[in-house]
Amino acid sequence: MTNVNGLDVVKATELLGIECYQVNTAKKIGKIVDIIYSTQTGKIESISVKTTIKIENRKTIPIDFKNIVSVGDICLVELDY
Repeated sequence: MTNVNGLDVVKATELLGIECYQVNTAKKIGKIVDIIYSTQTGKIESISVKTTIKIENRKTIPIDFKNIVSVGDICLVELDY
């Protein structure tokens, strides 16, 4: 993590492999395997998480940026599943 103009900045590649947990239940969801961003704005739109639990019988789920609560050593997200 780097500090740029008073903001903590993380390179997108540093997010890959970070474990994700559901903030309300503290259950591990899986690991970040992909990042989807807008080429026009350069902002992250969503992340793809390879799941370790069954969610709608999918191996990978997209999580919208607005549902990401915090990212550091782990990623905390709010899920509607």
